[in-house]
Amino acid sequence: MADDTLELFVPGRLCIVGEHSDWSGAMRKYNHELIPPGRTIVAGLTYGLYAKVRTLEERVLRLRSTTEDGKIFQTELSLDEDVLAAEAQGGGFFQLCCWRCLRVYN
Repeated sequence: MADDTLELFVPGRLCIVGEHSDWSGAMRKYNHELIPPGRTIVAGLTYGLYAKVRTLEERVLRLRSTTEDGKIFQTELSLDEDVLAAEAQGGGFFQLCCWRCLRVYN
């Protein structure tokens, strides 16, 4: 592993009440007429997401995910706010990742 590479783990969560309404309220910037602010009750899980990240000289976001049955999803996007917003609003496989990037970007 290179010195500038980080291995990350984000624990999963189980939404008991208010399915994702706590964080999705932030998406109201782009979909304010569709997403009301909300609250939720969640429980943390030991399952989660693993990632390896490193700094790139180019402003590009590369995402890859492999499902349990071996199907691979991958994409490469410019780290441009308009590009990320379009992908986030498009409802594709990496929609949530693009919303998170927009959140950090702003």
